[in-house]
Amino acid sequence: MPLFSTQDITWMQTLAGLALTDSCDILYNSNTSGNDSQGGKTAATWSVRATVKCAVIDHGLMGQETYLNAQLRGHMLKDVLLPAGTTVLDSDRLRVNSAVYYEVIECADPTTDEIVRRVVAKKLGQGAV
Repeated sequence: MPLFSTQDITWMQTLAGLALTDSCDILYNSNTSGNDSQGGKTAATWSVRATVKCAVIDHGLMGQETYLNAQLRGHMLKDVLLPAGTTVLDSDRLRVNSAVYYEVIECADPTTDEIVRRVVAKKLGQGAV
């Protein structure tokens, strides 16, 4: 016997949907060529796959530090909550409220009783796409 009925899950998804007050564009890299004629990489072209409601919350209290171009960079991870069943890939980016960009780090696997889809993301700097 399941822990929650289908009606219970639907009710919880509806209730959770009230907390998703932001708008999120799910972006994918539509540039399939990858390399230019000089042997370098071509710039990514980000296109909208879908627009859904979302909420952005802190992933945890601890930040992370990574090296980029021999410089130590700190960043905070965020949890982006999306409606249950939303398709998000690890290679996607998220644009919240048409202004803030996030790189998808990890998409939580869907569960049997999924109420919201949780995506771990890193905020990108100004001017990033």
